[in-house]
Amino acid sequence: MSRAARVVNLVAFQVCWIAFVAGAGRGYPWVGFVPLVLFAAWQLKVSPVRRADLDLMALAAVLGFAVDTSFVKVGALSYAAPFPSAELAPVWIVGMWIAFSLTLNHAFDFLKHNTLAAIVLGLFGGPIAYGVAAGRFGAVTFEGTAWFGIALIGLAWGAVTPLLARIAAHLVARASEPRHA
Repeated sequence: MSRAARVVNLVAFQVCWIAFVAGAGRGYPWVGFVPLVLFAAWQLKVSPVRRADLDLMALAAVLGFAVDTSFVKVGALSYAAPFPSAELAPVWIVGMWIAFSLTLNHAFDFLKHNTLAAIVLGLFGGPIAYGVAAGRFGAVTFEGTAWFGIALIGLAWGAVTPLLARIAAHLVARASEPRHA
């Protein structure tokens, strides 16, 4: 993938992130799905690993729903626009996980071969993203002690980011294996 395509991938992810948190914070959780659909359509069209991207999107949606639902269940976070339920991760945050998954074989491809970088990105990037979503956009609320929520997010993302990167590498390798009839 060219450097320009990697930059477009990263910018498209950021556009999705902003649309999701700004939309959710204002009560319009579906806003982020417009750029997500465009991002996914473009990425899948130009991707040399389309099948791996599709599989990773599905896996990230399930994993993201489980992780963010666990944040709610332990009382660390609540979300604006909590559709389908305030007791579950909202659909808009699952959309963000899908958008993030589209970076792992492209802009963040290097994470597949650098576990430490993936851990550090998750450990610090996760809490920063949720903190900005809370402070700037009102899309997330830290319940109880904010430090507990920040620590929990850091630990979760510090584990999930390298996991998703490893899975992305596995899916790409599996897709490139010759098929036997």
